[in-house]
Amino acid sequence: MKFRSHIGWKQDNIFAACLGLTKEAQRLASLKMKDSELRFPAFWGPGYDWTPDHNWGGSGMIGLQEMLMQTNGEQILLFPAWPVEWNVHFKCMLLKIRLLKRNLRMEKLLIYKSILLKG
Repeated sequence: MKFRSHIGWKQDNIFAACLGLTKEAQRLASLKMKDSELRFPAFWGPGYDWTPDHNWGGSGMIGLQEMLMQTNGEQILLFPAWPVEWNVHFKCMLLKIRLLKRNLRMEKLLIYKSILLKG
């Protein structure tokens, strides 16, 4: 599409991850989260307004999370749009009661741990 982009607050990376478009999500995440080449690497921008553009990084991080895991409230989908060539180790809170720990390395799930938190 003509307007698909990684610049600023645009959420195309999030939409690609939610649709399971792994290659497109990977491409947009790589562009969105790359070093800004400014004094501070996470001071992206200017996108549509000023530098630092914190929405740029925020939408980038949400996109990465959607690539790692998605939930509909009852089901948890792990790695729905995560590229198999990217290694990852993460810990994430889900539904305020569950803590997930995962380590994926080259298509092999090494650690699978789910902890039910007392509320």
